[in-house]
Amino acid sequence: MEAAILDGDRRVVPIVESGALASGGARGEELAPEPTEVRETTLYQSYPNPSNPVTTISFSLKERSLVTLRIFSVSGHLVRTLVSEELGPDLHRVVWDGRGERGTRISSGLYFYRLETPAFVDQKKLVILK
Repeated sequence: MEAAILDGDRRVVPIVESGALASGGARGEELAPEPTEVRETTLYQSYPNPSNPVTTISFSLKERSLVTLRIFSVSGHLVRTLVSEELGPDLHRVVWDGRGERGTRISSGLYFYRLETPAFVDQKKLVILK
């Protein structure tokens, strides 16, 4: 199984369990599915959202792909790159500690996280409250 968590120290830690989040969510938000065969590439709603400031971003990959996961401010400025590597087909989770590229805590507000592969692009909203 290939999955990774990237923490605030930029260490990559393998995930032992895959797909442990329940389907569905508050207000119809799509959370990561129960463990099943991954049939499509999907970006799920972060949890918790709003967060203070740690949140988990989950995504599934249908096939091995070069993956980029980035956080952007509402004005479009890059806040942090969380993942930039090739990953295999599976459910992946990334834990973000609410810090920017320089290691400083970001301010409260609306942010976007964007998942890009050669065949897929999606983004979702994330609210940071302090």
